[in-house]
Amino acid sequence: MKVTKKTPRKEITIQGFRLNAPAPFAEGHPLTEVEAGVLNQTLAENLRNNFGSQLKKSKEDAEAEGNVFDPNPEQLQEAFDAYVAEYEFGAKKGGGGVTVDPVERKARALAKDTIKRAIQHKGAKLKDVGTEKLNELTETYFQQNSEALMGQARKLIETEKEARDAMASVNVEL
Repeated sequence: MKVTKKTPRKEITIQGFRLNAPAPFAEGHPLTEVEAGVLNQTLAENLRNNFGSQLKKSKEDAEAEGNVFDPNPEQLQEAFDAYVAEYEFGAKKGGGGVTVDPVERKARALAKDTIKRAIQHKGAKLKDVGTEKLNELTETYFQQNSEALMGQARKLIETEKEARDAMASVNVEL
C-alpha cells in the first residue's frame, strides 16, 4: 500500500497507544483486485455472522417450543436475500457490529455490564434473558446514557494508560 504525506489518516488505538493510521479509501476510490477481495470476504463474514445469529435464535425458539427447526431452503434464501437488501456495510445497529472507537467500545462495555448486573440483581439469569434481549436493553441504556458512559470510558482509558505508563517506568532487574 502506497502511503504519502497527503494520504488521509485516522487516529486509532493499538494496545493503549494512539497512532495515526492511513485511511486511503473514500467513496469512489478504485479498488484493486485484492482490495475488492478483502471487502467481499468481510461482507460475507458479516452476513454469515449476523444472519447466523438470527438463524440460531430461530432454532432455539423452535426447539424451546418442542419443534424441529427445518426451514424450507427456498424460504430461507428469500429471508437471507431480504436481510441482505436491508444490510448496510459497516453500519452499526443496536447491539450488533463491532465498534472500532476505543472510547465508544469501552462505554458500550460499561453499558452491557450495567445491564447484566441489573438483570442479576433482579434475580434473573442472563441465559434466560437471551442475547437478543440483552443487546436490546444494552443499546437502549447506552443511547439514554451515552454522554455519561462516554465520559466514564474516557476516564477509564486514561487511567489504564497511566497505569501502563507507570508499569513501564518501573525498573525491574531479572
